[in-house]
Amino acid sequence: MKNANGKVFSSSSPAYSDFLYNHYSRYQTDYINVAFTKDNFKYTVFSNYEDGESTKGVTVTNMKNNREYTYNCKGEGVDKLSDLISKLQCDKGSSLGCQ
Repeated sequence: MKNANGKVFSSSSPAYSDFLYNHYSRYQTDYINVAFTKDNFKYTVFSNYEDGESTKGVTVTNMKNNREYTYNCKGEGVDKLSDLISKLQCDKGSSLGCQ
C-alpha cells in the first residue's frame, strides 16, 4: 500500500502476515477493512456501503493513546479491497467478523 506522501507499506508474500482483514455483509450493507500496524500506529483501510451510501478511506489509530483519525477518500476511485480477502488472514480480535 502507498500513502499520499508516496511511502510504501508492504508485507512479504505469500502470507502477507502483517495485514489482516475483516468483512461483514448483510442486505444493503457491506463493510471491508484491511489493517496493519507500524510504529505504534494502526492503519485501517476501509470500504463501507450501507443503504445506498458508500464511504472509503483510512483510519489511523495512535496505539499509545487510542486516538483515532479518519481520512475519507474525496472520490470513488477503484476499490479492490475485496480481492485481498482470499490472500489475508482474518483479524479475529475485531468485532466486525470475517464473512
